[in-house]
Amino acid sequence: MKKTLLLKSIFMMIFFICIADSCFADKEPLIFVIKSRDQKPHEFLKRSVLDNLKSEKISFKSKIFEMNSDFKKAKDILKKIEKEKPDLVLSIGSESTLFFSLYTKNIPIIFSMVYKSDKIATVLEKTQNVKGIFINLDMEIVFNVLKDIKPNLKKIGIMSPSKHFNDQMDHLTKSAEKNEIEIISREVNSASDVPRAINELTKAVDALYVLPSPIFTNRQMLKRIILKTLSNNIFVAGGSFEIVERGGLIGFGFDINNTALITTNMVKEFLKTKDINGLESRRCNKFYLYLNKRTSSSIGIKFSKKIESMAVNIIE
Repeated sequence: MKKTLLLKSIFMMIFFICIADSCFADKEPLIFVIKSRDQKPHEFLKRSVLDNLKSEKISFKSKIFEMNSDFKKAKDILKKIEKEKPDLVLSIGSESTLFFSLYTKNIPIIFSMVYKSDKIATVLEKTQNVKGIFINLDMEIVFNVLKDIKPNLKKIGIMSPSKHFNDQMDHLTKSAEKNEIEIISREVNSASDVPRAINELTKAVDALYVLPSPIFTNRQMLKRIILKTLSNNIFVAGGSFEIVERGGLIGFGFDINNTALITTNMVKEFLKTKDINGLESRRCNKFYLYLNKRTSSSIGIKFSKKIESMAVNIIE
């Protein structure tokens, strides 16, 4: 009898402890959302992902943080991660992703709005807990569009700084090969290198693709590059609307709505499986297309109806 009463007492004690600790309830997963900066694209993506999850009645709790290039803030957030041990960190932007990938090894991280530079690539190669979506365009799809515009396109020129773009150049070269395009590159590490590179490339290529390096993307330099290439009947393409505004033929921009959707799906999959290694990092495969019809007329290229229907902005 005494033994039975003792067992009942132990059982009741365990029962009430479990109630206090919610042993019999599924805890809502806790997501730390960390924005690199307080800027509209980062805020839009955060809001879109959280709203998408709520609209699908996915249960979770979230805490929002902004790093804003402040190392002290980043360290404070890191302490909160170590203390509260969230189920997932959603990192928005390159700065927060780089920092927390380096210093958070035991918490799964899904990133978004990250440009895949050599530095980011090197860090992520060494991590097992970090997956996400890069805003770098899938160049195989880009080259498909360029060949639609100019079917006999065979050689594309690239000016590439020796630092920061090795991963991008590797992706460019492999994607070009699949489209039977040859990449001809020239190393450019300062503005003073550009005239020589442009003179050499315009004699050897059918088009020029401008990488998003500050060396090329300031207004004056971009205008100089485009005027030089157009004078040789060579068109310029690149990853921004500004290239088209300055006289380039075609520009590509990452589709933030699609990026938010893919990010949401990655978060959903993780919350379902709790397996970060089951996810795969990827590049943007949808983009905004910008066209300049004035430039196309000046170099004798006609956009097809298919290409024009894809464009979100056409300069007439």
